[in-house]
Amino acid sequence: MERTHLDLGKPVVAADGKRVGTVDRIVFDPKTKELQQFIVRQGTLLTKDRIIDRPVIDRVDPDGTVHLNVSSEMVDQFPEFYEANFIIPEEEDLAWLPHAWVSGQAIEGAILYPAAGSFGLGYDPHAGIMEAAPLDPPVVETESNLSSDSVLIDEGTSVVDRDGTKIGTVDEIVYDEDGNVVGFVVKAGFIFHHDVRIPADWVESVTTDSVQLTVTAQEAEQAGTHE
Repeated sequence: MERTHLDLGKPVVAADGKRVGTVDRIVFDPKTKELQQFIVRQGTLLTKDRIIDRPVIDRVDPDGTVHLNVSSEMVDQFPEFYEANFIIPEEEDLAWLPHAWVSGQAIEGAILYPAAGSFGLGYDPHAGIMEAAPLDPPVVETESNLSSDSVLIDEGTSVVDRDGTKIGTVDEIVYDEDGNVVGFVVKAGFIFHHDVRIPADWVESVTTDSVQLTVTAQEAEQAGTHE
């Protein structure tokens, strides 16, 4: 069965020959282990991210350039990708926030706050300016317009071995003609002396943060396929 390598950071070219962006992220379904879509980043300063379905890929060149089977005008019709980080306050946080809901009224919905800031949730409201270190840093949640079952893989997604050691980051994924992901390629330089393809059978779990393996780094380098 034919296998295709999809490299992060590589150019994406439409059917009319126009470059329309680069491969920014990969949309992976951890339940079915399928490549569903990928995110194309357009522009450099004022960027837009487009969600492109896997069947739109026509071919991938040996150098990693991705060719689509639609025109550049059609690419602009694909939905934009949106993502936001936020935190939801707990009851004790509402006691000191200057908000109408703290008066005892029923709390409906969520109050959304940016995930960054020097003072806010997780900080002691009675502490001095020099004592603003978080007592219990809040958990940052992320929402996007992708399926809730999807996992986004990018160049920052770590690959972690059985012992909990980071052995590198995802450089590309390998999938078959049905979209089934059959492997992940880890770039040389972090621990490996070669680019190593990790078979999907060695993967225990996949999240946006990491690909967790069932083997050690040594086993992966010795038995994995050298690219």
